[in-house]
Amino acid sequence: MHRNQAIYWAFFYYVKSIGPHSLLKLMRYFPNGKNAWQASSKEYQQAGISSRQRENILIERKQINPEKIHNALQKYGIGLLLYKDPLYPTCLKKIHCPPPLLFYKGNPQKLQGQNVAVVGTRKASSYGKKQAFKIAQTLSSQNITIVSGLAIGIDSRAHQAAFNQRGGTIAVLGGSLLPQDIYPPQAKNLTREIIENNGLILSESPPFIPLHPGCFPQRNRIIAGLSTHVIIIEAPLRSGALITANHALEENREILVLPGDIDRKSAQGTNELIRQGAGLICSFEDLQSIFNVSELPKSTPKYNSLENQIIQILETSPAPLDKLLNQMPQIPYNNLIETLTKLEMKKEVCNEFGLYSLRI
Repeated sequence: MHRNQAIYWAFFYYVKSIGPHSLLKLMRYFPNGKNAWQASSKEYQQAGISSRQRENILIERKQINPEKIHNALQKYGIGLLLYKDPLYPTCLKKIHCPPPLLFYKGNPQKLQGQNVAVVGTRKASSYGKKQAFKIAQTLSSQNITIVSGLAIGIDSRAHQAAFNQRGGTIAVLGGSLLPQDIYPPQAKNLTREIIENNGLILSESPPFIPLHPGCFPQRNRIIAGLSTHVIIIEAPLRSGALITANHALEENREILVLPGDIDRKSAQGTNELIRQGAGLICSFEDLQSIFNVSELPKSTPKYNSLENQIIQILETSPAPLDKLLNQMPQIPYNNLIETLTKLEMKKEVCNEFGLYSLRI
């Protein structure tokens, strides 16, 4: 739909007390966004909008700056996808509370294939991140699009595996798609790589609305709604990944879980899901059976011994150069610097103000 027409629907997101259910009522009653935005109080009443909501619309539509919003979307190449648009995914329409309007950058065709969510904790173990990468890589090699939430840890490794496999991925954000609003801030480069590699970033949040804790459960319902299966890699008992799992259960999506170390807090939530009857992923054969995977994807490049040592240290925590030197006293300074530079070029390690860390 033409941006100038669709943007009127976006204005309703700035009105207090107008949520997804109310906006869907308006979409079903009015023929287009412009008519809805310029309607009278009586027309809103006929559309099923409460008196308090009607009052808020009439007051706040005088205060909204349409040109500012339109210019922001245009400047940053942010598209609009309405509930009634042909590209809007059918599976998402069928959830309990579908988003009436989505903001996106990248390739919206990614919404049309089979999507599988791979999610987990930000405080992931090296084992969890490794398995998230392998599972996402395997599924992506079979033309399955990986959906996740862009968070540090499991989510980011799943996204990276998908675009490394050239399969594309969908990142669903809690906040807006304006560069200054990307959360977490460390993920700005990752969003750029997703778009450059035929992927899609998606959000229900419009520009200039501050991120707040309630944005993330809203985001998680979209992740679950877009996916046929939700794979939980690692998650503590209280985590966003388990909120995604709850949304998946409500929408009759299949939940699959990677068993975890019983001594790790990051595995307590996933192991509890297993106790409650979630499906298990214990081997490549499980993926083969569930998703009809015919063969493993091509293996990722192997690291040499020194690269592996550095990665193992940084998996524990970021470290300055002197700490790396102290933990590997047998390695000459020049060799260490050369290897760190190679890992930066491979986009496995980043160096910010002298502190080396693994990419999210």
